[in-house]
Amino acid sequence: MSKSRKDPKRAAAGESPVHYPFSRRRFLEAGLAAGAAGLLGAPGAGLAQAPVPKRGGVLKLAVPSAARRLDPAIHGANEEFIISQAIFNNLVRVDAKLNPQPELATDWKVSDDGKAWTFNLRRGVKFHHGREFTSKDVEFTINRLLNPQTASMGRSLFGLVQGIEAPGPYAIKFNLSAPYADFPMMFGAVYARILPFDAAADVSKTPIGTGPFKMKEFVPADHVTMVRHTEYWEKDAAGNQLPYVDEFRQVTIPEQAAQIAALTSGFIHILWEAPPTAVSTLKADPNVRILETSSPGYHEITIWQHQPPFSDPRVMTALKISLDRDQLIKGALGGYGTPSNDNPISSISPFWVDTGIKKRDLAKAKQLMTDAGFGSGVDVELITTNERAGLVEFAVGVKEMTAPAGFRINIKTVPYDVYTARYNRKHPFNMQNWNGRPTIDESLYPYFHSKGSYKELYNYNNPEVDKLLDDGRKEGDLAKRKEMYARVQRILVDSGPVVIPYHRPYIMGLNKQVQGYEIHPIRWADVRKTWIS
Repeated sequence: MSKSRKDPKRAAAGESPVHYPFSRRRFLEAGLAAGAAGLLGAPGAGLAQAPVPKRGGVLKLAVPSAARRLDPAIHGANEEFIISQAIFNNLVRVDAKLNPQPELATDWKVSDDGKAWTFNLRRGVKFHHGREFTSKDVEFTINRLLNPQTASMGRSLFGLVQGIEAPGPYAIKFNLSAPYADFPMMFGAVYARILPFDAAADVSKTPIGTGPFKMKEFVPADHVTMVRHTEYWEKDAAGNQLPYVDEFRQVTIPEQAAQIAALTSGFIHILWEAPPTAVSTLKADPNVRILETSSPGYHEITIWQHQPPFSDPRVMTALKISLDRDQLIKGALGGYGTPSNDNPISSISPFWVDTGIKKRDLAKAKQLMTDAGFGSGVDVELITTNERAGLVEFAVGVKEMTAPAGFRINIKTVPYDVYTARYNRKHPFNMQNWNGRPTIDESLYPYFHSKGSYKELYNYNNPEVDKLLDDGRKEGDLAKRKEMYARVQRILVDSGPVVIPYHRPYIMGLNKQVQGYEIHPIRWADVRKTWIS
């Protein structure tokens, strides 16, 4: 039998306990360390919530790019994640400390062998079209993710699921092919929003969920308006129904100068991501407050190593050692960042391994290019977008720093929707922005496993990495698991298909009228408890 542990704070609040498998202590430790025990510690402080939140009003949040996809199974941009978080719920909510919390699941437990997980579901939850949420909706949602025809980027997160059982309308059981330490956290992923089995056919046009807001109006490239779900199930600590605001509007403002003007003038309430180079300006405004937290996010250069010139590893190494990482942080992030050694895992993760930092060595880079047959240099086109803070500055810095080594980089800058439609996973030399992910498995497996659901991003195929990632998600011994992931990181640092010069914090701007908002290290926007004073 599996055992459970009660959280005193949840018990005091009248919530059901979250269940953990004490009968397999090492498996528990691995799961907790991976994300269920808080990878970051305390995040940057949010604004203090007033004792009596004010109801009503329209809360406006600005994003740099337009949302295109409303189906959670296939969306892939931050602007789309914000919308789906407002409209849908997950079984598990990943909080700002990267801990798993009950959402549509009230609690969960795992069998002694670690291969069967049972989630008890919240009763009385209503979808926007009026029907009660049940286990049938969970079964439908996950099976839809697993269906290759759905083409979901979240499919590999649930790759160990062999079968789903619904013992009743308020319980769901997942049978796995092997123990999976991170499994509950997967239900907090952006792809795992719960859809209604009877109203999912039109999700790309008319999304229906159980979330705090309902879709009202979607004007492509301009704004999305969502209205309060009056039958939303969740209440605050004082028993007041959430959410507080009547409308939540996501406004598209591509230009950084226009974003700053909109915030300082009061036209918008929340600037989803503040340009680091503008932080000092925003801090000087008495009507603006800056929120900042550590984050696993980073900027990267995505490189296809199966195509020349980067099919020669010497060219890849030459590019990496041409960079001055500290200077890139200053130029692209205004000094807000931590140097990275091309490692997708940041130092805030308990699985991070210190591999040092590559130093700039132009003499060696030139020699490597000559040895590879590119002594006269090489021409490459770098695709990036001007709708993510710091990316253009990053691109210019890379172009200038690598030129002495023989890289003639032509920068092509496009709007983000053009980038995602034409170039993402379709071009061999890209520059893009990553939020990071809550767990070690979700940070690596979808992208660097040859069967990962994001495999087209790098077209990376390394049998040793595949085996380590397969074994790592199953291993119950924390020390062994850490060593497996440390080995993956060392391989990626030495010969991987990505250049990551730094990890960056998450910085956002709020009008001082905004109350109750908590910043999230993965750059998610949760406005359930946000109100306007």
